[in-house]
Amino acid sequence: MKTPPSKVCTRYTEHYLSVDSVRIPAIARCWEISDAAAEKLAQSDDIMPLLCLRKLTVKVARHLATSNAKMLCLDSLDRISNAALEALVEFKGDYLSIGLLKLSDEQAEILSGYSANDTHQTLALNGLSELTPTAADHLNQMAPKKKLGLILDLNGLPELSDKTADALRNFGVNLKKERYPRLGLDGITALSPHAAQRLVEIPGACGLDLASVRTLSVEACEHLASKKHTSDYRIEGLDSLSVEAAEVLAKSKCQIYINVSPLADEVVAALETGRELSLTTDTGWHGDD
Repeated sequence: MKTPPSKVCTRYTEHYLSVDSVRIPAIARCWEISDAAAEKLAQSDDIMPLLCLRKLTVKVARHLATSNAKMLCLDSLDRISNAALEALVEFKGDYLSIGLLKLSDEQAEILSGYSANDTHQTLALNGLSELTPTAADHLNQMAPKKKLGLILDLNGLPELSDKTADALRNFGVNLKKERYPRLGLDGITALSPHAAQRLVEIPGACGLDLASVRTLSVEACEHLASKKHTSDYRIEGLDSLSVEAAEVLAKSKCQIYINVSPLADEVVAALETGRELSLTTDTGWHGDD
């Protein structure tokens, strides 16, 4: 039987636990930490995996935000006050993950102020099941200090509405001209032609993670294949695709990762003609077995 997480940590120590052979600080099991423990933790340059934290006060958020750690993981924090969020976005590490279940437009505007002291940054909001177009507009504004790369993980979204896709076409708007934005949308199971068109309009070498999309129309494939930048798309969850759609993808100048194991032989044959396609199987790279 697994030991349940501790409720409150009042004193930070260097004690570590072994979880699946990975050493993580014991503080990662706490539901709540005191101001004193947060202040001590913030003095560490280590990753801050507060994976079980469910409550975050403004004072604790302020302490955590002062840390020189590269990563702050708050994956169980499913709600937060605006005041605590305003304190938290002062964090300057390049990876911030918050397990929010809902994100108001006002909170999205607050998160737009997150800016890492680096070339790249990642904001992971994988607990969200919906994102309004207004919230997306706010998140588009994020940029690290050196304005090169930006990742927004929204892998909990089960669908992407056309209106939210309209907003996301401006993702990474404040990055440099040579930019590397990336959207994690591994939870959506369908991609409309309209949404595909808007996503490929994101400026720069944009990456798209679409691992749960089950099929793509010819029109959606035409939009994905039209991108001229050195972008990459991961659509490894396809379980059906027409030959015509495969022929369109094969003409793409972007790198596209596709698992061909579930696909018909004639579809795989069409995909094999694509120079930029990276074809995999359930066991490895296509053609290696």
